[in-house]
Amino acid sequence: MPVRGIYTQILVDGYDLSGQSNGLEINAQSGQIEVTPFQATAKQFIQEPVESFMTQRGYYSGGSAGDFEKTVYDRLATGSAYITALLNTQVVACSAYVLPATQASELQIQSPATNVITINARWMAGAGMKRGLRLFGGAITGIGSLAYIDLGAAGILGGFAYLHVTAITGTATNASIAVYSDDNTGFATPTAHGTFTFSATGAAQMVIAGTIDRYARLNVESLGGSGGFTIQGVIAVTGVTMM
Repeated sequence: MPVRGIYTQILVDGYDLSGQSNGLEINAQSGQIEVTPFQATAKQFIQEPVESFMTQRGYYSGGSAGDFEKTVYDRLATGSAYITALLNTQVVACSAYVLPATQASELQIQSPATNVITINARWMAGAGMKRGLRLFGGAITGIGSLAYIDLGAAGILGGFAYLHVTAITGTATNASIAVYSDDNTGFATPTAHGTFTFSATGAAQMVIAGTIDRYARLNVESLGGSGGFTIQGVIAVTGVTMM
């Protein structure tokens, strides 16, 4: 069944720009280069690397921190941002596309006299687009394990986890959230893959080596003295959710 576009969410580091955005294009493309030599009996090709980028459209709502225009401008050809697009956010384990360690390559502002000010932005591939599933999204006010998701299969080639912290109630000092997986839904023998530690809003990547089991979840280990925070977590598994 088709999914409406309103169930899209886009995060840039510690900012949720969904309420200022109304268009998103995710592009991943590749091709082949012909390398047929003399005397060959058939054409020969080599595969080009996948080229990926995102184009984001929305509205100008101000020039302060967290506003679309300033968020893009501050990352224009500089920095190392994490961009995540979530598709069909009605589902917890929705599809997630992440551009890690990236920058903005384009900022276009249109200001027609008879309409609203609009913004177009383009995000480069960075360290290469990753496809994963959302682990959790929402507000957290206590410690403990969050609900697991089903990845559909285990992966033996590792992967990545991503965390966006978009709001903190009060002050957090070394708040921590760990990533676990297991081959059973009861998490009787879980594997700990690593821990995100943070004291401010923002985004981070975790590199995971080895096997990631079929069922994965986050565990909130410390609020860091805060009253809670709002997060979006993603896991991308090589050979399962991505190539």
